[in-house]
Amino acid sequence: MDRLSKSKYSQKPINVVSSKSQNKSVESEEENKVLFPNKSRCDKNQKKVVSEESGNKHIVNNPNQIEVYQYHIDGDIISKEDTSGERCDYIVESTKQSKPIAYIIELKGSDMLKAIHQIEATIKRFSQQLANYEIYPRIVCTRIVAHAIQDSKFQNFKQKYPLEAHGSKIISDSI
Repeated sequence: MDRLSKSKYSQKPINVVSSKSQNKSVESEEENKVLFPNKSRCDKNQKKVVSEESGNKHIVNNPNQIEVYQYHIDGDIISKEDTSGERCDYIVESTKQSKPIAYIIELKGSDMLKAIHQIEATIKRFSQQLANYEIYPRIVCTRIVAHAIQDSKFQNFKQKYPLEAHGSKIISDSI
């Protein structure tokens, strides 16, 4: 099992101009700072955020209960009917660090190369929203096919986002 360790994905910051009235509440201002307002599948200060599919899990432990948001990309944010491209399963974000972070999560059986493609497609599709975020891709696989980790696509991804090997269907991170 490969686990993608923390790595940075940076782009130049963008300025966002809001056309909303200046009389908005503090809560709505906070909601505008998240990737997908009103779409989170977890409580705002949830201690443990689990993204799960077919026995594969990614867990974000949040012992200090900082603001965290979980989005089901494949089905909620991007509908199943949308055939415009590949996408990951989940994004979990936290905006309360010095730099906001986003875990881009793909839960996969054994097709590591497809998982890489889905993560890269998601980062590209939401590149403007993710411009100021530190990106932490996570691939959780049931099993890894040996030739996949020899592939140049995997090696290039590994250079961009350094990897650690793990033999589990569960990956856990802490924020």
